[in-house]
Amino acid sequence: MILHRWRYLNKLKNFLNKDKLVLIYWPRQAWKTTLIKDFISQNWGVYINFETDFKIRSIPDINTFLLYLELNFKIDKKFHWILFLDEVQFNPHIIDILKWFYDLDLNFKIVATGSWLWHLKTNQQTTGLVGRWREMFVFPFDFQEFCQAKNFDLDLLWKSKKFDLFREKVKPLLNEFLNFWWYPKVVLSSWKEEKIFQIGNIINKLIQNDITLWLQSNEIEKFENFLLEIIKQTCNFVKYETFAREFMLSTKTVKKYLFFLEKALIIKTVSPFFTDKTKEISSHKKMYVLDTGPISYILKYFGDKLNDWKFIETFVFTEILKNINHQLFEIKVYKKTNKTEIDFILESYDWKLIPIEVKSWNSTSIPKAFYWFAEKYKDKINFFIKTTKNIYLEKEFIWFKIYFIPFWIIGQFLKTY
Repeated sequence: MILHRWRYLNKLKNFLNKDKLVLIYWPRQAWKTTLIKDFISQNWGVYINFETDFKIRSIPDINTFLLYLELNFKIDKKFHWILFLDEVQFNPHIIDILKWFYDLDLNFKIVATGSWLWHLKTNQQTTGLVGRWREMFVFPFDFQEFCQAKNFDLDLLWKSKKFDLFREKVKPLLNEFLNFWWYPKVVLSSWKEEKIFQIGNIINKLIQNDITLWLQSNEIEKFENFLLEIIKQTCNFVKYETFAREFMLSTKTVKKYLFFLEKALIIKTVSPFFTDKTKEISSHKKMYVLDTGPISYILKYFGDKLNDWKFIETFVFTEILKNINHQLFEIKVYKKTNKTEIDFILESYDWKLIPIEVKSWNSTSIPKAFYWFAEKYKDKINFFIKTTKNIYLEKEFIWFKIYFIPFWIIGQFLKTY
C-alpha cells in the first residue's frame, strides 16, 4: 500500500520555496525515506544516502563534495538542484559542509536528514547553522492517517458530524490505534503477532543503531532498563531526583537519558503555563510518550484501552502535537498549588490561550477550573475545549465559546481552527 503523507510533502515544498536548507528530524521507521522519495518523484531532485555510499562518508570539505556531485551525478553547480542528503550523521564533517553550501552562492537547495543526535557527534550542536536552516519534524501516523490506511475517511466523518457512528466505525479502529505502535510498518501489519514483533524490532533498532553511537558500551544495559521503565511514566511530571533514586542513577545521567529520548522523538516534555516565563524554567515539566504502542508492549497487555486515562491523555496530546502549527502555537500544561488543573493550554505567539480539558466520556458540564481560568486570563482566552466520547456541542460560556468535541477527532478540529 502506498500512502502519501501530504501534510509533510506540502510542508517541505513550502519550506523549500522560502529556504535553502531544511533539516528533517524523525524517529526511526516513520517513513522519512519514503517521504523523500515520494517528494523526488514529484519534483526534480537527487537522493544521496550517506549510510550506503561509503565514498561520501569521508568527504572532508565543500570542494571535494562538489567534485563528488559532478563526477557521480553530473551535477553542474550553475543550475538549480534539490539535494536530499539522507543519514548525514555518518559524515563527521557534515555541519561544516552544510554551512559552506549555504554560504556559497549556489543554486542548490538542500534537505538533510539523519539520526536524531547527528549534530552532537560533531560537538558543534549545529551552532554553525544557526539562522541558516529550517527545522521539520516527521512524526509517526496520526489517527487520521491510521484511518486512511484502514480505508476509513475520518475527515469525512468530521465534516458530516455523524459522531453516533463511534461504536460501530470508530471504536475498533481507535482501540487498535491505542494498542499498537503508530509507525507505518506496524499499522500496515496484518495480524496482532506481526504488529507486536515490529514494535519490539523498532525498540531494538533504536537501542542498537542510535543509542550505541552516543553512549559508552557499559551504559547500554542501564539505558535499556531506563527506557523500558520510563515509557510507563507517560503523563507524569518529571522529577529528576526521584527518577535518579528509582533507577539508581545520577541526576546528571537521568537528564542525559531523557534528553536522548526527547531528541529521538520517543518522549516529549511539556512546560507548565506561567505568565511569568522565568518560572517555566525552574518548574517540573510533564512527560508524554509519543506513542502508546510501547506502553502496551512493555506491560504485555493489548486489550481495551478506551477507559485508560493515561492512554487517552497521551493520545490527545500526540494528536495536538501532530496537528497544530508549531510556528504559531506551543503546548503547555496547567497545574497550580491550589489544585486547579487543566490538561493542556495552547499558547499562541500573540499570547492567545486555548485551554483543553481531556475526558473520554460524555459530559457537557463545564469544569470548575475553566471558571477560575476565565476570570484570571479573560483578556487572553480565545475559546475553551472539553473532549467527550462522541458528543459535539458548542456553548456560550461567560463571554467565551466552549467546544465539546469527541477526543478522537481533536486533530481535525485543530486543523480547522
